[in-house]
Amino acid sequence: MSMLECFFSNKYKDRGDLFEGLDIWKDEKYRKLQGTYPLIFLSFAKIKQNTYEGAVKQIKNELINLYNEK
Repeated sequence: MSMLECFFSNKYKDRGDLFEGLDIWKDEKYRKLQGTYPLIFLSFAKIKQNTYEGAVKQIKNELINLYNEK
């Protein structure tokens, strides 16, 4: 998932070097897409709760952290 974030996210718009030598970089139409979109990368990997309420609270905290990251 992080590779997709790096490819599409405008945070990495000048990092085409990360993809040199990969098949995706060989096609011009994909090179034009690299680094062109504002993305939100949200992972639920850290959400480890035994209750619904606890999980919702952790998800909200993750969203708040993403919002504050800008």
